[in-house]
Amino acid sequence: MGRETAYFVVLRRPESFEPEKLAETLMSILPGTRLDIALRLRRSWGLLHSTPEIAEAEKVGEHVSRAGFETFILPASEMIQSPPPRILKKAVPGPEGLTFQEGEEPRRLPWNHVLILGCGQVIDTSRKKRRLIGEARVARTLATTGLSMVSAVRISHRRIKGKTVDEKLTGTGYCLDLVTDDRADGVRIAGEAFDYACLGERKGYGVLNNFRLLYRDIARHLPDVRRNQGARAMDSGDVMKSRYADMDKYTREIHWLRQLETRP
Repeated sequence: MGRETAYFVVLRRPESFEPEKLAETLMSILPGTRLDIALRLRRSWGLLHSTPEIAEAEKVGEHVSRAGFETFILPASEMIQSPPPRILKKAVPGPEGLTFQEGEEPRRLPWNHVLILGCGQVIDTSRKKRRLIGEARVARTLATTGLSMVSAVRISHRRIKGKTVDEKLTGTGYCLDLVTDDRADGVRIAGEAFDYACLGERKGYGVLNNFRLLYRDIARHLPDVRRNQGARAMDSGDVMKSRYADMDKYTREIHWLRQLETRP
């Protein structure tokens, strides 16, 4: 076997993920301030450290474990990479599993194939260019006063014709993921694009309310399945704690939880 490209120090217990306390522990053995390390942990979640040296990984792992955070070392070659989830726009949860359409044929994802239930409100930030209209009064002044061309040139072209600016747009997306074993494909429900007809008479007009109802219909069939932070927040009714700053942070947490499924 060739040399591993990296070894990861992995936090074993999701309930032990406390970025500030972990950062305080790690700052005595890794470079960087406590704030820097805490910010990195909030993005990498329980993948606490990576290094091409097994000796360094073991040293960091032992140090963190002595502080009360149980860890294990994961070689890069053993890391599980889940395929991109299938995006569902329509599905029906039932006693045996989640039924959805694939082409002309109905398919069912059995509940006993689900390993992880992921859920979250993901902040979506994008940028678009927008044209601002120029100041009409400036153009009118030039036309009515008969200012010379030299005087006109002195007036900003942007004030007359307008300008193009970058506009930051922020919205919220709702994600529900069912991460599966190797016998089935994982699926994702994007709340804004989903058809909530399966809710029947309970279906309302707001995406969030419909999404919460759908989550409960699915979650009740998966009482013992591992959950991400967002799903635990939804279970407790604290929807605010189900928010993620971006999709990368949401998917990285699920990626970490996936690694735990191979460990007792």
